[in-house]
Amino acid sequence: MIDFSLATSLKNLLDQQRPLTKGEAARISADERISMVYNSNALEGNSLTPFETKMVLQNGITVGKKPLKDYLEAVDLNEAADYIEELVSKKQQFTERDLKQVHYLVFKSTSRQDAGAYRRVGVEISGSQHQPPEPFLVQEKMTALFDWLHKNENILHPIEVAAVFHHRLTSIHPFINGNGRTARLAMNFLLMQHGYPPVIVKASGESEVDYYQTLESGDTTGDREPFITFIKKTEEQTLMTYLDRLQVDEN
Repeated sequence: MIDFSLATSLKNLLDQQRPLTKGEAARISADERISMVYNSNALEGNSLTPFETKMVLQNGITVGKKPLKDYLEAVDLNEAADYIEELVSKKQQFTERDLKQVHYLVFKSTSRQDAGAYRRVGVEISGSQHQPPEPFLVQEKMTALFDWLHKNENILHPIEVAAVFHHRLTSIHPFINGNGRTARLAMNFLLMQHGYPPVIVKASGESEVDYYQTLESGDTTGDREPFITFIKKTEEQTLMTYLDRLQVDEN
């Protein structure tokens, strides 16, 4: 049984600081977005540094001699994150159509022919023992995933719902590419709609290793608890960071 009490308590403390001033909200949002775009893309092999990502997102300029594809990925992922925030503001349920739109936005500039469409070929995940389902099973499994979501999203703890949805989505691997980035955005929608800040998985060190190892463990053993626990701990760290930054601003 996973204990979500610390995360819930930290979120309640953050709620007591709300609403944030425009300056506080803008500062947190800008820093958070750069970090999210940089780390989510870096997990998938994008070569941009945090500074280069910031220049692209905030100033619309490219620096260095990186592939054009890497800059386009940053712009597109940022737009997809905007879409997620728009959905949160509308307080509407997350649907399969929304998921496909998220994927479309992530890949519209670099792989338009596959953007927003479920795969029609078999795939293998490099370095993983997990074999995703055959393409003719993808739609059936995605329908079951959203049925599960809409049945449990107001019953289970939001962190558990978000983590399980992420894991099940990447396990199905419904898109030819971009399943990780799309799953992380979907997970953050499910957190944000309940007032939790988005989780940012760091593309370095222990965080990256734990992220991929717990995903793989869930795929090969059927036990999702290690992955849920990883997301819970990452969310707790995020909440503590938010609270610390607000305390610094007050001083």
